Amino acid sequence: MKEARDLARKAHVQIAGGTDPGTLRRVARLAKRVPADHELVENVAAQFLARHVKGLARTTVREVTRILAKDIVPAWRGRRLSQIGRADVHELLDGIVDRGAPTQANRTLSWLKLLCNFAVQRGVIEVSPMAAIKPPGGRETPRANCVRYGTPLTPWVNPIAASSNF
Repeated sequence: MKEARDLARKAHVQIAGGTDPGTLRRVARLAKRVPADHELVENVAAQFLARHVKGLARTTVREVTRILAKDIVPAWRGRRLSQIGRADVHELLDGIVDRGAPTQANRTLSWLKLLCNFAVQRGVIEVSPMAAIKPPGGRETPRANCVRYGTPLTPWVNPIAASSNF
């Protein structure tokens, strides 16, 4: 009983000093669970590539590796993933849009969401900073690569049959 009173007194002193004892306990628990270098963006990205992206199609692996190496890791190298907030994400995506690549910003956001969800599942971070972030490049319009109803078809001409030599 005396130990409980002592802990309560310490908590009251911490609250009076302006610190939250619950937050201190949470941070201490997380520090025990995850080593500091394990939470760095470049290490989480490498683990994401090795564990999650490795089994996907070769072109997808190449594209995700390029996005991580060109846009995400250089911008946040040396930072913990838990220190990155929505403002940082918007700054990164706005920079991509400003260089004239809005579709690439949308792709970067989608892979960044998957990376953060991967980190949440692994216990690296508690909450993903990607929640409620909309694609910065706006809505993408698909290419018109199929024949639409009512458009005239150009007939296919067999080059061998059309040749006068045969």
